Amino acid sequence: STLPVSCFRADLEAAGSALPLAPGSCGAVLVFRFLFRPLASGIVNLLAPGGLLLYETFTRVQAERPGGPSNPAFMLAEGELSELFPGLRTLAYAEDPENGCARLAAQKPG
Repeated sequence: STLPVSCFRADLEAAGSALPLAPGSCGAVLVFRFLFRPLASGIVNLLAPGGLLLYETFTRVQAERPGGPSNPAFMLAEGELSELFPGLRTLAYAEDPENGCARLAAQKPG
């Protein structure tokens, strides 16, 4: 069977924590190479009960590498990603110093 996928374009930093989707409307939220801390609670609100969050972005280790962000506002401190979503149950978490990134798989309680 197929599931519907809706695509839209939005300036997420201008949205603050109010994302342009209905609360509880997402079975999954995927975020890659993007960090805007005020969105954390909005992302949790988007998830339906049992919904999954997959998140991967840069850590401050990245500042020591060529390419990628150099502004600490766009990089995670050590352990920070696991703490940004306290209302979710962590399924997997890893920080990869080789690639200067952190990865989180978490689920909203259902």
